[in-house]
Amino acid sequence: MIFKPQSKSTFKLARSERGTAMLEFGAILPIIVLMLISTVEIGNAINQYLTVSRISYEATRYAASLAGLEPGTTVLNETPPSAIPEFHAKVLSRVSRLLQDYQFSALRARVEVSLIEPTGGATYRLAKVEVMVPVRPIIFDQYSWINLRASSWAPYLYLNSEI
Repeated sequence: MIFKPQSKSTFKLARSERGTAMLEFGAILPIIVLMLISTVEIGNAINQYLTVSRISYEATRYAASLAGLEPGTTVLNETPPSAIPEFHAKVLSRVSRLLQDYQFSALRARVEVSLIEPTGGATYRLAKVEVMVPVRPIIFDQYSWINLRASSWAPYLYLNSEI
């Protein structure tokens, strides 16, 4: 059976709507692409943050197990190598290796290692490692100024008398 329009106006309306689906798709396509790219970039950033958090955690566990960690703070790439205490240098070396293993630039990283002695007569000390690296975007490089920062604390395993 062949469809015959009942009037001329109905036939003209059907002919004038031929390209609307293509026009609507062309209008919505940039929004869909933007949402897809944003999802990929945000997923990538979350993955990188979890990696940096893991690096910080591993370095803190290592720092808490080193006998002889000195009170104070040492920052990688900001403290002269001659002023870095021996055990802080070991932790910084470990963090640098972990950063390289996960393809982060150790030169652009800010790593802070500290031994915190709480005030108020507390009998414990805390080893703290903070790692901050810039995001490595997949598609758009203009987001590389955003930094990922992760900190971890762990009870230091040695008392002053045990060192």
